[in-house]
Order: sequence, then structure tokens, then C-alpha cells
Amino acid sequence: MNTPTPRRLLRYVTRCLRLGRYFADPGDGRPQPQIPARVLLWALVLGRLLREPSFHGVEQLVRSAACRALGVYQSFGDDALSYFTERLDPARTRAALIDTLHRAKRNKAFHNSASWDWPLTEPALAGAARRMCAVSPPMQCEEGGDWL
Repeated sequence: MNTPTPRRLLRYVTRCLRLGRYFADPGDGRPQPQIPARVLLWALVLGRLLREPSFHGVEQLVRSAACRALGVYQSFGDDALSYFTERLDPARTRAALIDTLHRAKRNKAFHNSASWDWPLTEPALAGAARRMCAVSPPMQCEEGGDWL
């Protein structure tokens, strides 16, 4: 059995969960990026998984000797992460989340799970996305009501 590694996790996230397009272009809106968005986003995900809550902690991770083993091939500072997250588009993040949850429902990933007993309908997904992205303003659907 293979042991889990950050590279295998990145492969799972980009291929199996099909978040490769989101990682390539998360909608950060930087005019001339020196550091690819994929690198910054992956560093944020790794920081979350490794329980590094601050940008400074993530900076220490990517500047360490284990940087290449984590799948981050470029070092950067905490100011680059803050600049990146300030400009990150919450609508694209919501869309990636909803797409992943739709795919999970279609594949019956939560079929016999007690923690996911609520129905994964469009309003439920929108409510989950709203709770996860509480700092951003809601989006309007075509009918005029708030749904996300």
C-alpha cells in the first residue's frame, strides 16, 4: 500500500475531484502574477491540512527544506498570500465547491454517511456555500432571488 503524500493528494484533488481548472485559474485577478495561482492556492490548502492557521506559518512551510516534498516549487512571503487572497474571486470558489458536491452526490459518495443526511439540492448547496463564504456578498440568480 502506498503512503499518502502531498503530491498524491494534489493529483487526487486535480484529477479525481476535477479541481485542476480551478487551481489553474481561481480568479485572483492579479494583473501580472510573478507566482502562479496554483502554487499559492496549493500552499493555502497544505497550510490548512497541516494546521498552520497564519500566512506566516505557510511562509515558513514553503521556505523550509521540505518545500519540494510538499509539491510547492517556489518560495514566497506571507504578503504574497495576503495579496492573493484579497483578490481571490469568491464566486469561482463557490462554483468549484458546488460542482464538487454535485459530483459527489451523483457518485453517491455520501450514500450511507450519517454526517451527510441532508439532501444535496441546489438550495442546500447554496446554503452550505453561503455559510462557508460568509464574508462575501451574496450572488443573484436569474430569477432575482438570492441563492448564493
